[in-house]
Amino acid sequence: GNAVRMRGVVFDAEKMMLITGLRDKIHHATVLRMAAAGSREYLFDFLRVENDEWAAAVRISCLNLDVVLGGINVDSISESQILLGAGGYGRAYRLEGGALKISLGRSMEREYELMRNAYGRCAEYVVQPLKYYEQTGDDGNVLFSAYTMADCGQAIDRPVKRAMWQSLATALFCLHDVNLVHGDARLENIVMVGSSLKWIDFYKSFDSNDETHKTARRKDVYTLLRSAFGEGVETSLSDVNDYVENCTADALTSLVNF
Repeated sequence: GNAVRMRGVVFDAEKMMLITGLRDKIHHATVLRMAAAGSREYLFDFLRVENDEWAAAVRISCLNLDVVLGGINVDSISESQILLGAGGYGRAYRLEGGALKISLGRSMEREYELMRNAYGRCAEYVVQPLKYYEQTGDDGNVLFSAYTMADCGQAIDRPVKRAMWQSLATALFCLHDVNLVHGDARLENIVMVGSSLKWIDFYKSFDSNDETHKTARRKDVYTLLRSAFGEGVETSLSDVNDYVENCTADALTSLVNF
């Protein structure tokens, strides 16, 4: 129609911002450090794209979910970009007062319901999911799906210090204490909201009230340990088994000696 697509690159000596939008409204912005690994290839891919599917999905999702993308504050490290993160299953974007997750070509309805379940059982340590939207093509296949969350939070800084590990351990314990396995308990899937830690991305989660799921809880523990401290983290197998058997916050916190 009469829509005017906008694409641009803004840069200085240290960083660049890749922008897409419609008319005078920005729908997607990514901030990259010039010296960061992969930035060159990311820029080339951006310049080669003729039709930005992500920008279109963001625009349509925002309209149907009645939300607005958050503004960019270039003076704030925590609010310097609209794109909060990108992984194998989708992308997360900053909203005014929350976050939006989108996945192309895949339904996230089950993931959304799993997160609602987790929030209902452990609201203190789970970001609240709000509304879900899914768009299908004429053939009935999913073009993209999206859901909104009440908070976007901030990423956890490395290296992880003692106080942060205690908070991380408590957050994981509280999921296990209500018989939930996260399934992908990496630092990337937990965010700081104010002074609290909250889990996101529950697409691999499941109930763990069966005795056979002790292995899954053990995997959660190792995933979090390695994500926080690297592959070389040393911890006793017997101590991990003690936590899995007794499932106490203290047993999980004591797995790491500072």
